[in-house]
Amino acid sequence: GKPGEASQRARAFSETSMGQGLLRAGIVAGFLIRSSAALLGPRRPLVRSMASLAASRVGEPWAPKKVVICGAGLHGSALAYYLTKAGHQDVTVVEREAVACAASGKGGGFLARDWGSGPTVQLHKASFALHEELARDLKVNSYRRIPVLSVQPGKRTERTVDLCPWLDGDISTSSLMDPDGGAQVAPLELCTKLMAAAQAQGAKLVMGA
Repeated sequence: GKPGEASQRARAFSETSMGQGLLRAGIVAGFLIRSSAALLGPRRPLVRSMASLAASRVGEPWAPKKVVICGAGLHGSALAYYLTKAGHQDVTVVEREAVACAASGKGGGFLARDWGSGPTVQLHKASFALHEELARDLKVNSYRRIPVLSVQPGKRTERTVDLCPWLDGDISTSSLMDPDGGAQVAPLELCTKLMAAAQAQGAKLVMGA
């Protein structure tokens, strides 16, 4: 094709409901999308890595009517949720064991809004906001906003500031690192409720495949 056509098709795909679903699912699951600095433009997110298939096709942006998602972890569950929310009815998730049965259900679930650097700053902020939105919409009971402490290991002295005396071990000092930009969620609950909401919106879950 002509120079720039692939990029134009990728951009066009990113503006479809399929592209938007991929984008939001990727952000929620913590997937670092290439060119993430452009994510928060006015309704024009660039999702090149996710639209690679669309960019390789000739003609209109790729937007299949039938979608099959392999795995019911956080990526798969979030993708099913956002696609069905956008109106895609024929969405099937194929899972071998159980929803969130591996790493997606066992993480610490720590969220940090302001810890990004360079091109990931906007990604951190977008992900943090989406998690708060999901907690509200899906009634995720484990979600909570928390302050973040910085603890320096070492021997205690008379100059030690001890904001967390409940920690065992030697602490040289501690400080309040982030009073408002931290949160925590139980990934198993989030993943399970994403999948349940996706099913309520029409997605199919096929187990043991």
